[in-house]
Amino acid sequence: MPPLGIPAAASLILVSALSATARAESPDTLVMKHPPEKYEVVVSATRTAKDLAQVANAAVVVRGDELRRRGTRTVAEALQDVVGLDTGEGSDNGMRLPNLGLWGLKEFDALLVTIDG
Repeated sequence: MPPLGIPAAASLILVSALSATARAESPDTLVMKHPPEKYEVVVSATRTAKDLAQVANAAVVVRGDELRRRGTRTVAEALQDVVGLDTGEGSDNGMRLPNLGLWGLKEFDALLVTIDG
């Protein structure tokens, strides 16, 4: 490979210096020109602001005595009879991990399942 001439080496150094300066000046975060509160998006089941006590919601309790009577061994088995909840066979993480989902929402990453005792 022939050696680079002085003009080519100088050009390479200049380009390297300019790209380093450009990287240093580019921010990692987006600076908004307007306050974020002005453009806040609120998602609501009722389309208007309501007190939580006035919004329809549901909670399902599966009792331990019922689970023992059915011989339940896994969380998926415990939840298989809950109306509106799907405990399909397998997920992106393999067949041994069930894919919990709600009607209309599959592979829903924000589903809270709590186990007490």
